[in-house]
Amino acid sequence: MGSADVARGPADRLLDFWVAMAALAGMLLGGSATVMAVQTGAWVSAALFGQPTLLCVIIVVANIVVEAMSATMALFGALAAPLLAIPPLRRRIERIRAQWQASSRMS
Repeated sequence: MGSADVARGPADRLLDFWVAMAALAGMLLGGSATVMAVQTGAWVSAALFGQPTLLCVIIVVANIVVEAMSATMALFGALAAPLLAIPPLRRRIERIRAQWQASSRMS
């Protein structure tokens, strides 16, 4: 079974590139509409524009955090690869990986 055959949940779909771009566009448009509504004193409109804008902000921030974590993990993985040549470090890393795999099987 390939990676394309795996069913994806709603949380996984929120991290797609096009969803992030749509959320960014919604954040910009909804944010500007909210600011204009606040400046004119239309508080009901500001609240109605602000709610979906807040959801867009949450999606954009989640995407930024996930991408930053992914880049950081890749960087640490590349920097740690030469350290595997040292036997005590290799044994310790293998022990950590075994514990992580055992805990991921249990959940």
